[in-house]
Amino acid sequence: MIGCVVTSFDDTFGTRVLEGLLDEAGADTHVVVKASNGSVERENELIRALVEAGIAGLILLPSTTRFLPPAALELVMREFPVVVLDRSYADVPVSAVFSDNAASAQRATEYLVDLGHTRLGFVASASEVSTTSERHGGYVRAHAVRHVPLDAARQLTDLTSTLPGSVAPRAEVEAEIDRLTGFVRADPATTGYLVTEYNLAVMLREACLRAGLSVPDDVSIVCFDHPTAFSDRELFRFTHVEQDQPELGRRAVQRLLEQIGGGTGTAVAKIEVPSAFVLAESTAPARRLARHPDEG
Repeated sequence: MIGCVVTSFDDTFGTRVLEGLLDEAGADTHVVVKASNGSVERENELIRALVEAGIAGLILLPSTTRFLPPAALELVMREFPVVVLDRSYADVPVSAVFSDNAASAQRATEYLVDLGHTRLGFVASASEVSTTSERHGGYVRAHAVRHVPLDAARQLTDLTSTLPGSVAPRAEVEAEIDRLTGFVRADPATTGYLVTEYNLAVMLREACLRAGLSVPDDVSIVCFDHPTAFSDRELFRFTHVEQDQPELGRRAVQRLLEQIGGGTGTAVAKIEVPSAFVLAESTAPARRLARHPDEG
């Protein structure tokens, strides 16, 4: 029996990870899945309860990468099989399976530049996880590689309504859409945005509409992840980075079972899973709306 503690999951990210995880586990390995809803305290409680229940190994999608939850760190220190999912810890000797966040963010940003968007914005939640910082790193690197000026004022990274466990009332969501609307209106010369998650991209598109801008005619948006919803023909589809979620789940189980088996499988491994880039309705060649003062 193995345990799996995740922050939360939905049809944009998480559900397909679990599908891959359960598929790889098969009929012979029982999997107990718990959700922390983004609470470190809850993570600790769940990990300790799973260990007491007799799990042979743990897959953990932690709510923060500022530190490893104490209950998980205790397991790592005693060489109990642990695999971190969708996160990475540079200074902790723990195996991890994660997407190529930095490379994918750089690719997405360079795609916007290729479309003629030379003044860009970045939108993220206040989540303190490696995925966000890696995506931001890729966004910054793309500016350097393509010799595009980077403006820190065109980055909004403290949104909270989409954080795991958030049950933000409609008023809070509306307040954040209003913030995004002001952010968009503050610089009409920004015509391309990289957004770290789908739900924030939906909010940003609404903000653009409220600012009198069309996506993609006036503004292009690229995000990470997207619901499949193949049968929903009315769903607006964003150009996005599509993480290989089933493969993340499969590789996490494979690595954990290798650790449980002992031998060379106990060595720490950092496994990066490639993502795809999917073109859709939210991007188009740039057209000049206004000149920014910095551009003369």
